Amino acid sequence: MQKGILLLIVLLTSLHVYAQPITPHNIVKPSRTSNTAAKGTALDYDPSLKPFYHGVASGDPTTSSVIIWTRVTPDTPTTVSVSGTYQVATDTGFKNVVTSGSFTADTATDYTVNIDVTGLNAGGTYYYRFISGGISSLIGRAKTIPTTNVNNLKFAIVSCANYEGGYFNSYGSIAQRNDLDAVIHLGDYIYEYEKGAYG
Repeated sequence: MQKGILLLIVLLTSLHVYAQPITPHNIVKPSRTSNTAAKGTALDYDPSLKPFYHGVASGDPTTSSVIIWTRVTPDTPTTVSVSGTYQVATDTGFKNVVTSGSFTADTATDYTVNIDVTGLNAGGTYYYRFISGGISSLIGRAKTIPTTNVNNLKFAIVSCANYEGGYFNSYGSIAQRNDLDAVIHLGDYIYEYEKGAYG
């Protein structure tokens, strides 16, 4: 019984709606080609995603708002700040933009961008993107919480993951689905262990 209560608490406090690329060719597929760096081997970034290598995400939905997120990777590590804009629309072609604005990302936030988008309709589906240097990010999808009764909700649940361990194709499969209300992450994304060590 206690485990059931704990799981329910985790579900209620971890509800996030993550970005879902609109077409399968937009799914992030990290290259396994490695570069030799001073501290070891690193994965290459997909150059087609520049400067939004980390993709987009959304979370903390309410009946009238949602937070959208990205990271803008600067061309050089000495760049102090990067500017850009964001758009939120009711369609994937961004013909009906409901809100937009500008942002500045800098070293204080490791070039991450968090926008609290307000004034949205309850139970709505919205599409969003970020633009910097004339380049658009992947398109994300977010939903606000409905105020009316709903008969059912559909979640994707993911848990602990280790980047070295692979099996990240499941995230791509989740991203291709259009019938999910939220993605709930119950575990760690990056473990504290050193390279190649577990437990």
